[in-house]
Amino acid sequence: MVWNNVLEVITKIFNYLTSDPLRILSLVGGSGGLVYWYDRYRNRTRLRVKLLDLGLSPHYGKQQLCIRFEAENLGTLPVSLEPLVLLSGIIPVVMRKKLGPRLQRNLYNYEIISQDRNLPPHAPKIFEAYGDVDDIRPFLWFIIYRFTPTRGKVRKIRIRSSDKFRLSCLRYVYELMLYAIAEKLIIK
Repeated sequence: MVWNNVLEVITKIFNYLTSDPLRILSLVGGSGGLVYWYDRYRNRTRLRVKLLDLGLSPHYGKQQLCIRFEAENLGTLPVSLEPLVLLSGIIPVVMRKKLGPRLQRNLYNYEIISQDRNLPPHAPKIFEAYGDVDDIRPFLWFIIYRFTPTRGKVRKIRIRSSDKFRLSCLRYVYELMLYAIAEKLIIK
């Protein structure tokens, strides 16, 4: 019954397009046609970010933490990065005994000091973002880095822990769910 209705709709669309061949041309190449929307999708503003240093612990006696990353604009128009890089992560159970609540998510701000945050199309560029030092950050789990361009979507990089293992969105949610369930089973 449902398939008959679907076939009816398909035959009506086919008859409408074949009755006047110029309708096919306007559908494919006209303003707002398939080619236009494909081009808009292909040339959208996107960032590719590769983390060179996680910025979780200070190096060589420095007073600030430093995230080093390489960013590349995959779109066709130049874009710039916002000066703030956000890092959020969960403090593990072992470190939380004196801190309190379950699944406490901490948020940290890192600032890109450089004035030249421009990203021309298809040209990778290395940046450094600096943040304050604390003693908990090296032990964070389920870390999310948020890089914000001035135009386009936020680029999120999900990492399990300081081992730099990147996770997809679905795997991140799955492992975080497993962690939350296992944490409830731990006797405190």
